[in-house]
Amino acid sequence: MNADRSRGVGGLASSLSLLAALVLLAILAYAVIVRFATPRVDPLRESNPGRLQGALIQVEVLNGSGVDQLAAVARTYLRERGFDVVAVGNFDRSDVEYSFILDHVGDRPAAEKVAAAIGLSTDQIEDASSPDALHDVTLILGMDFETLKPYQP
Repeated sequence: MNADRSRGVGGLASSLSLLAALVLLAILAYAVIVRFATPRVDPLRESNPGRLQGALIQVEVLNGSGVDQLAAVARTYLRERGFDVVAVGNFDRSDVEYSFILDHVGDRPAAEKVAAAIGLSTDQIEDASSPDALHDVTLILGMDFETLKPYQP
């Protein structure tokens, strides 16, 4: 009788170990699928025509929608993806209909990386090259912000 009881306890331990291993395998599989289904954009500059410091793309985020805290949400989102968000604030208007990116240094690939990370089309990048640029790009958030990745559920 004791032998049957010890086999039952051993069988239960084996079953629990197998279940734990299967759960861990499922979690790892999910992480791999999510990682490859939604690859991250590389936040490093490919070139540095503006001769800015550091290797990371530097982004200014401005809120042009009039909705409180939008720029802070985008700052967190971009920083979590490795971008160097150097400034956050309000745009000079609060009625911007569509979000867009200003390329300050003539580095289109860097601007395209920010656009891809945030969920904007490359058509929404404007050239604003300046020899006095302090950062690569400015992201201006418009009233279409709900369509952008940081604001998706």
